Amino acid sequence: MAAGIPLVPVVIRNAELIASRNGASLHPGTVDVAVLPPIPIDGWTLDNLESRMEDVRQVFIDTLRDWPG
Repeated sequence: MAAGIPLVPVVIRNAELIASRNGASLHPGTVDVAVLPPIPIDGWTLDNLESRMEDVRQVFIDTLRDWPG
């Protein structure tokens, strides 16, 4: 928030097939990446940060749910 630059959401799909969260090994495969439009952070404060973070989380959820193909 201090820098004032927009947040650019990057959603990665199928990463868990390549490398598990706590795993030490990698598996061959393909991940899909979506770089979404920047989200302005004007007006974000510590008081509304949790709500704003939930909004961004919902963008990720919606993107994964509606992924084409």
